[in-house]
Amino acid sequence: MNDMKQVAITTVEQLKEAVRGSKLKLVRVSASWCGPCRSMQPLVEQFEEENDDNMIYLDADLSPELISHFGIRGVPTILKLDDELNVLMTNVGMISKQKLEEFK
Repeated sequence: MNDMKQVAITTVEQLKEAVRGSKLKLVRVSASWCGPCRSMQPLVEQFEEENDDNMIYLDADLSPELISHFGIRGVPTILKLDDELNVLMTNVGMISKQKLEEFK
């Protein structure tokens, strides 16, 4: 399921559109320089495959408007959102498969 050719999401409106088209409505905030983010990649890919949906990826360095909007202070961060971008659940830092399953 993981598609590395994702469109860069940098604005609130782009994120709203992506969330509305997503089954899981999960946003993964990461950065290319983040070691824990890279370590989580296999877990994320497995989760996406098992749930037949991709997480929405935000690059912390390319999405300052969204980072500010959500008050994100560290990566990796996973957000569960509703269609209006209200945060329903948050995890900052590494996450276990069991904890990730709670985000469904």
